[in-house]
Formats: sequence, C-alpha cells, structure tokens
Amino acid sequence: NLRAAFGVPEAVTGAVLAPTLAKLLHFKDPVVIGVAVGTSSHAAGTTTALQMGELEGAMSGVSIGVAGLLTVLLAAVW
Repeated sequence: NLRAAFGVPEAVTGAVLAPTLAKLLHFKDPVVIGVAVGTSSHAAGTTTALQMGELEGAMSGVSIGVAGLLTVLLAAVW
C-alpha cells in the first residue's frame, strides 16, 4: 500500500522537524503552529504539538478532524 509506505515516513519526519521548522519560519502564533503540524503530520505531529504547548496540541487535533472531514466530503463529490 503506497499510502502506508509514504504516509508513515512523512508523519514521522514532520513530527521530528516541526519545532525546528516553526522556529526557522518564525511562527509565533500557537494556532498557526498547531494547524500546520496537524494537517501535515497527522497523529504523530499532534504528539509533538502537544509537547510544544496545550493550544498547539488542541489546534493540531482539530485540524486533523477538519482535514479528514473535508477529504471525505470532497471525495464524495469529486
């Protein structure tokens, strides 16, 4: 399965690099950091976002849900 082959390394890489990228890109807002990490790194990124702060973790979790819901709705229409 290609999704598993590419999805797992992508999630782990995003989780590992999230704090460094947030500093490098000068992201200060915890909402921005949480949404960026959650939509790009899924559950692995959410654990990292929770370590960065409560608000980052919460927004990461919300962004996973919203991205999943939009994917299902758009896939049904597409």
